[in-house]
Amino acid sequence: MPAPAETPVRIAARGGPLIIEVALIPEPGSGPCGEAPAGQREYFEEAGDCLRIGASMIRLQPIAPGGGPGGHRYDRGLANYREVVRGVLQAAPAIILDVDLDGAAHEAVEWARRNGRIELCAPRGRRTLLTPVGGGSPIDTMRRVIAGGGHIRIGLRETRAWPYRGRPTNLDYLRQAVSIARSMNRPIATPEQARRMLGLKPLAPLYAVPSAESVVAGERLFLDVVAQPTASAVKGYAVVVAPDGKKYSVTGKGRVVPGVVPFSVDPEGIRHVCCRTVIDTTVTPAMPGGGYTIYLALVPLRSPARAGNALAAAKAEVTVGRGAAR
Repeated sequence: MPAPAETPVRIAARGGPLIIEVALIPEPGSGPCGEAPAGQREYFEEAGDCLRIGASMIRLQPIAPGGGPGGHRYDRGLANYREVVRGVLQAAPAIILDVDLDGAAHEAVEWARRNGRIELCAPRGRRTLLTPVGGGSPIDTMRRVIAGGGHIRIGLRETRAWPYRGRPTNLDYLRQAVSIARSMNRPIATPEQARRMLGLKPLAPLYAVPSAESVVAGERLFLDVVAQPTASAVKGYAVVVAPDGKKYSVTGKGRVVPGVVPFSVDPEGIRHVCCRTVIDTTVTPAMPGGGYTIYLALVPLRSPARAGNALAAAKAEVTVGRGAAR
């Protein structure tokens, strides 16, 4: 699976629709900020609000449970990244994810690089053509960049300065940017337009995200599925093609058994992004070594679970080795 971009993003043409990215919370240690989302639930809700108002990108930060306005915390472990990505996507299905991996655990970085729905990774110091709107005059900076045909990253991570009465929220900054752009007759880029301008692939209806490209006995193997909303009733399934070419499921005990793994039945269609773990097992010495291909498919609700009936499909490759756990 292609890795998300880690090199400078080239915007196809300056000007045109304005790309707005929002970074919602200050960095840990930067002091209390009661205007930022207090916890994960509020973070997810605000991501959805940003999409509705005009942001096409979220600088996804690994906010941890249990923090708050008095001191936001980050958890840079794999489990928390999975939870935050899941929550943001369910609140803002079309948003471009620009994931902050600075200081992330190695397994979290590897998972993110295999996750096709994570379109950009943002290690500290990466050059970008999105201008951070920080400092003491954010509105002036917005006007200058927007008038010059540039694109912006805004939010409480960048600045808390505000020339008007009261303390700003992320949505205040966002509404101000949208208002300035409209006054200058610059349209606001939708996520679809921003993807084209950034040279990113269009959203796929289905993604298969393995925990690793290769595993050995004693190591954990899981497969996450990300399915975009659908207009029709669907069911989803996974099937594992083993090195011998036979089709199997993988049990939690690390055994391969005949059959398929259902992961979704949605009689009214997928209303929100479906983020689920389809396979979660520990590899045992009894699991045959070699290359495994895991196929995912969405099929009409009343159709047999066959490849020919798939409305959408995705796959992942995993190699099972014969060595000891690393």
